[in-house]
Amino acid sequence: MTPERRSCRNSAAVYSVVCGGQMPRDEEDQILEALRLDWDEVYEIDVGPDGFRARHRNGVGETMIHPDPGELRRQIREDFSLRPPFSS
Repeated sequence: MTPERRSCRNSAAVYSVVCGGQMPRDEEDQILEALRLDWDEVYEIDVGPDGFRARHRNGVGETMIHPDPGELRRQIREDFSLRPPFSS
């Protein structure tokens, strides 16, 4: 197995670059479940061809999108710290 393919198995961050944007479905589902478990009350969380997405449920602000779920989680924490959960 090439180092690039090994990376595909070990890091969600490289899927969009090295693995053609394809993540194993079960891994993607597990990541979505974990993000939703932590943030679903305040953010709508989904995944699309451009990466993992989160949008504040109050509709204020922009949709955060990133292929790396760890980076999206960081963006969510930052956004959450800047606005109360259900403020406008």
